[in-house]
Amino acid sequence: LLLLRDLPHDVPRTVIGAASNLIVRDGGVRGVAVRLAGRAFGGIAVDADGVIAGAAALDATVAEHAAAASLGGLEFLCGIPGTIGGAVAMNAGAYGAEIEGVLD
Repeated sequence: LLLLRDLPHDVPRTVIGAASNLIVRDGGVRGVAVRLAGRAFGGIAVDADGVIAGAAALDATVAEHAAAASLGGLEFLCGIPGTIGGAVAMNAGAYGAEIEGVLD
């Protein structure tokens, strides 16, 4: 946290999740890369209305939590590597469903 707080504003920042679908060019990533990890960013909570997931929560794990709670509609996430944050950023989809169709 201190690193980011004290980092000059002109230094580029790149946020990554699980890096399961990440390609970095030969020149590397400019500036600082921050990987979201841990409970603070990967938490998953399920209630009667749906699932609340952090950006670093794995897509397949979110789908598994929803299924365990008998909540449908997120099954397509099992086929998508990566995290919810990346899925939202890219409007990930599979099997005829997309994140935009299930996101509140």
